[in-house]
Amino acid sequence: MIPAKEWRRAIGFALFVVVLTTIPYGLAFNADTTNDDGSFGGALFGVEDANSYLSKMRLGARGEFLFRLVYTPESTTPEALVFLPYIAVGQLVGALVSDDLQLPRALMIAFQVMRIAADLIYILVLYRFIAQFINSPRTRYHALILATLAGGLGWLTVLFPLGAQAMPDLTIPEGFSFLIVYGLPHLALARAALLLGLINLIPTPIDQGRLQWRVVGAGVLFNIVGLCVPFYLAVIYVLCGVWGLTAWIIQRRFPRALALRAIAVCALTLPLFAYNVYIFTTNPAFAQWSAQNSLRSPPLWEYVLAYALLVGLAFPAFRLIIRRARGRIEYALIIGWLIAAPILVYLPINVQRRLSEGVIVPLAICAALGVRRMLLSRETRAGQISSPRANVQRWVARIVIAFMCLTSVFWLATGVLSAYFPGEPTFQPTSIIRAFEWLQVNATPNTRVLASWETGNLLPVYTDLRPYVGLGPETLYAKPKEAQTWRFYADEMTPDERAAFFSSTCTDQWLRPFINDRNLPVLRQVADMDNCAIQYVIYGDNEWFNADGSQNQRSAFDLDWMNALTLVYDENGVQIYAVP
Repeated sequence: MIPAKEWRRAIGFALFVVVLTTIPYGLAFNADTTNDDGSFGGALFGVEDANSYLSKMRLGARGEFLFRLVYTPESTTPEALVFLPYIAVGQLVGALVSDDLQLPRALMIAFQVMRIAADLIYILVLYRFIAQFINSPRTRYHALILATLAGGLGWLTVLFPLGAQAMPDLTIPEGFSFLIVYGLPHLALARAALLLGLINLIPTPIDQGRLQWRVVGAGVLFNIVGLCVPFYLAVIYVLCGVWGLTAWIIQRRFPRALALRAIAVCALTLPLFAYNVYIFTTNPAFAQWSAQNSLRSPPLWEYVLAYALLVGLAFPAFRLIIRRARGRIEYALIIGWLIAAPILVYLPINVQRRLSEGVIVPLAICAALGVRRMLLSRETRAGQISSPRANVQRWVARIVIAFMCLTSVFWLATGVLSAYFPGEPTFQPTSIIRAFEWLQVNATPNTRVLASWETGNLLPVYTDLRPYVGLGPETLYAKPKEAQTWRFYADEMTPDERAAFFSSTCTDQWLRPFINDRNLPVLRQVADMDNCAIQYVIYGDNEWFNADGSQNQRSAFDLDWMNALTLVYDENGVQIYAVP
């Protein structure tokens, strides 16, 4: 049992983290109100993905319960239970906000409220999980800090480039926690449900061999995980398997009680898992989306740089964890999780790096125990002395833990600087937002719009329209479409090619040269869904720069394609053309 005093401390820490991560957003929203030239888009990192979450909330605000791809011009068959948390919150926002022009800002605020609520739940569940393995209140608190805020040496690669492209502690939220609490509420909710479900799986002397409400509770919680991130169910199955296998090896007897619980819980989640497999294999658009969702792991040396310090701190505790695992089966989970994670992230699948989900938690538990054993004397650990030497030891431990949190400091500083020095992509020019508002008022829902990748990524947040390109995984065949987009803006198409480009089915004529025979059946199924004729063309700074590729002043209106279309909007450097 955790005493009330400890819970108050954990709640205080959770509130501290929430306030700390909310300050940069508050500054950015405030800068938005005082800056006439830019509008804050609601995200301080991962802007493209954040816009996709807002677009999913907008689907819910429009009264839709099913998810469909809005970042591709093809009409795709919608499916239930995909991105349900965002769609559900969007439904609530839609019930409260009826003004289309105010909806984007309302969605951004709702996203922050959702983030704060998910963070509080996650941090408190995290503390409960840590308490299952650590008895000392001080060490529990250290583990909580490390599991929430710790990173690696990724910040060094920013100050001193080392050839790293995407350091895990800067770019892989699944492998750490700070980016999750900073701006990914569905992952915070998923991890909270994962940890609480694992707690419910731990057999106790009074209920061994019986299926009780805790097992049913674990099944419900793991289904919540699957609703937040579908393929995390596979991660849960792996964790259950390695947990049981590790316990079997260490304790030298088959963990029957744990196995019965794990089988029962997996059976409770199997319908949702089977449903997700079904829709992502039989729905051609979803299958292509899944195939395009490439999240490969970085080179091994980058993982080493990200986790070396934490592993170094944790190393002195490994023997202790193994010794405890001989008598308490939950410690086998820690060992199995740490062994499985390095293998999972290099499995030959396209979402490798996301399989590091939650590994920071067992690593932080071991690191906190390692700090306790390595930096504090036995007497200090037992609380038997309070000499100057003991105080120095405690301060050394605090400094080490604080050093491990520098990556979080880096992200917070970056957020504050983004608020004080507004610029793209965190802030969007007011001119393009006004153009979106014109389109929302004058175009019918689901109208197809041709724009640059950057502009297309924003379009479904501010309008009910659909871009030709805008988001890697969710724009079907995004790369060849992007190539055709720049051919058009660079005026490299003949009049006949332009006419065919505007009127033809997008995935059929233009993409066929880029797709091999193996993908042709999927191509035909998607192409037959709808004739995705482009009806509007946006031409602003993004479209000009990406097509022209120079820093010169934007060229005058002397492009052939402009003469073939009808100019319907021209304000503040943004033009909208209607396709006849």
